[in-house]
Amino acid sequence: MAAALQDQLDWQTLAMRAARIQGSIPIANLPRVADVVGSVGGEVTADLRFSRLDNGQPVVTGHIEADLELVCQRCLEIFHRDIGSDFELLLVQTDGEMGFEREGLESWLADDERLKPADLIEDELLLALPDVPVHEKTADCGRLVNRIATYSAHGVEDAYRPFDVLKDLKTQD
Repeated sequence: MAAALQDQLDWQTLAMRAARIQGSIPIANLPRVADVVGSVGGEVTADLRFSRLDNGQPVVTGHIEADLELVCQRCLEIFHRDIGSDFELLLVQTDGEMGFEREGLESWLADDERLKPADLIEDELLLALPDVPVHEKTADCGRLVNRIATYSAHGVEDAYRPFDVLKDLKTQD
């Protein structure tokens, strides 16, 4: 059923039938996620369950998981991070319905009667990503951080200072 994650589906019918869709999508097929990860290798697995609340409102409950290669913002090297997220969203058809979260659920705007599960999965994966991806421990960071630490440990006495010439000009007056 992995192909169904890429298709446009009638979400009203899915909710009425209490359908379940499971599968995986390559990261390369999620362009907004591909823009923020270090590598587009790998895939996202998803388990989506459509249903209706007691008041008839359609809802999608899901779980996504991915092993992503992110760029550490401390050392600029790629590292692996397992990302997982559980969500429950109220499906709405118009912008006007977006502000009326019911039952403590967030709303997700589904265009017309069709829904592309890959879009929903991409949104939830982006929300699950860390704001600033870094290695969990500074010691895990790579060469750049180690070079900076070594440079700091040795001091800066021998460092080239291009503006030292200005100091000489100031003392000539």
